[in-house]
Amino acid sequence: MAGAEVVVDSGFMRGAEVCKALALGARAVAIGRLQCWALAIGGAAGVERVLEILRQEVQLTMTNLGCRNTNDLTRDTVRWSIPIEPGHHRVD
Repeated sequence: MAGAEVVVDSGFMRGAEVCKALALGARAVAIGRLQCWALAIGGAAGVERVLEILRQEVQLTMTNLGCRNTNDLTRDTVRWSIPIEPGHHRVD
């Protein structure tokens, strides 16, 4: 049985957040809010600029993690900095 493909849409604003979602198994990350804000403020050029900044942030994050491509992002590249409270479960 094949697993489900996961697309995350939860207000991602930084490249590191995109990398984290991909490392935890997301197939794609939606960035609609960023695009809407960029379009409202700067038109098509604003959207292009936001996408370029996000691409650079993803690339920098992957470089800092030693990952050559998104396939190299794994659960092991995610650092759990917030302790999990009793009654909540982390997906490992």
